[in-house]
Amino acid sequence: MRCRKLWSRRRAAAAMLMAAAMIFGSTAGAEEPSDKDPAAGSAATEADAEAGVQTAGEETDGDSSEADAQTSGEETDEDFLEDNADAEASGIDMSTDYPGVTAKAGDTVNFPLDFASLNGEGYDVALSAASLPEGWTGYFRGDNKEITRIHVKGETAADAGDSVDAQFSLSVPAEAGEGTYKVELEADAGEGGKDVLELEVAVSQEESGQSDFTSEYPQQQGMSGTSF
Repeated sequence: MRCRKLWSRRRAAAAMLMAAAMIFGSTAGAEEPSDKDPAAGSAATEADAEAGVQTAGEETDGDSSEADAQTSGEETDEDFLEDNADAEASGIDMSTDYPGVTAKAGDTVNFPLDFASLNGEGYDVALSAASLPEGWTGYFRGDNKEITRIHVKGETAADAGDSVDAQFSLSVPAEAGEGTYKVELEADAGEGGKDVLELEVAVSQEESGQSDFTSEYPQQQGMSGTSF
């Protein structure tokens, strides 16, 4: 009888210990959620989503800044091209129909000059020989006299038929050797810009078009209508 009582007490104590262990385990599980806890996974997902939104926002801002910089650069290039186009369209143009000629040593060569306004404005232009071969001389002529300046009319005057006759008279030295020589003329319109015209003179020792003719019978006689 006594043994049965002791056995019953031991079984009761073991049952109590098992119950206490189960209660302690469930409490610990509640305090320390596992990795598979839905609430913890949801919180992590929200945090990751918020971080992703911030990252996307930062990338968007960076892309926007880069796009603005590129747009600004494109506008700058367009403005630069427009400014260059305006610069090229302004000022004057000095030209001649035949910038390259052949001459003989000691000759004087005349180059007729044409002047045009590129933007329709009138200009008072200073004329000069910017570069001449050594020993060569030249000057600008207008209305049969030497000139140093010329007025270039705008489109209105040109349309009305007004024109200016000018030329550059170039003297080739008698001692000039054969070869090709270059001359540079400059037209300075001040704020209207400058234009340089390059001329080329090929010096030859022979006369242009010079030739010799000979005949085996320099004197012949015959009736009218006779072929010789």
